[in-house]
Amino acid sequence: MHPYEASYLLWRLSGAYAQAFCDHHISYEHFVNHPKQSLGDLGRKLGVNDLDSAESIASIDARSVNRWRSYDDGVWFREREAFVDKLLENCMELPPLVSDFAREVTAGYAATDTRAPIAAERSTQ
Repeated sequence: MHPYEASYLLWRLSGAYAQAFCDHHISYEHFVNHPKQSLGDLGRKLGVNDLDSAESIASIDARSVNRWRSYDDGVWFREREAFVDKLLENCMELPPLVSDFAREVTAGYAATDTRAPIAAERSTQ
């Protein structure tokens, strides 16, 4: 198994655990793109009133979101992720990716990627 596949496998398993047991989830991408909403939601959950202050929000920088796309078109990653997803599908039932991050990434690919979807089979390395 490629190290990225192992990392993605751990991410998927920890995400499934979090969906089942966490009280609140904030994705990095949603946080940096919508800091006032994210901090406001978290503050309400924690009973803290001023998490979404202008001072707190001023230090948040969203420039790193999707920066990886400038290094890679995503095909290599999607191939390995498809392999791991198929492996998980064959081994256990995990909830589908329904995080804000997954929705944003999926929407981003659907809107910008005109290539055919990648087959679920593992490609040769």
